[in-house]
Amino acid sequence: MGKKKDSVSSLGKHLLKERKKDLSKHLYKTNRHVLDLEEAKNATSITETTTLEEFLSTAEMANI
Repeated sequence: MGKKKDSVSSLGKHLLKERKKDLSKHLYKTNRHVLDLEEAKNATSITETTTLEEFLSTAEMANI
């Protein structure tokens, strides 16, 4: 019975470790996207009068 408990415990630890890796990758991608948005925003002056077409063109140039 003790051996089964240990294997369940190690499986749980393994699953938590994998989930942590997945979350870390997602967080990195999210942070990268935010930085890309900031870069695009700083590359051009986005004001209240900026048209949607101008904004999308800028975003497309920044590959976001």
